[in-house]
Amino acid sequence: MCIHPECYKKGYWIGACEKFKLPYIKGASLNDKNSLMRMYRLFSSFEYMTTCYIGSHVLYAAYCNCKVSIFGKYFEYKKEFFTNDPFYRKYPHIF
Repeated sequence: MCIHPECYKKGYWIGACEKFKLPYIKGASLNDKNSLMRMYRLFSSFEYMTTCYIGSHVLYAAYCNCKVSIFGKYFEYKKEFFTNDPFYRKYPHIF
């Protein structure tokens, strides 16, 4: 399972992965200069990708020929999620 770095930092999904003995790795973040290459290698290694929201990862996975599915309670973005985000702090007016 690939876990977004912010989810990893907050402890999301870790318990479920450990409970069901699912191996997991941290995905790419905005500040990671190798993020596109890392995600390309990950998505190219798997046939399926499942997510609970629509984001750029859906397009990247589809580009790498993953079969994409959206499942579970849909994740909704909220403005308060971005208060510590470097991009949001620099450009708060675009949200």
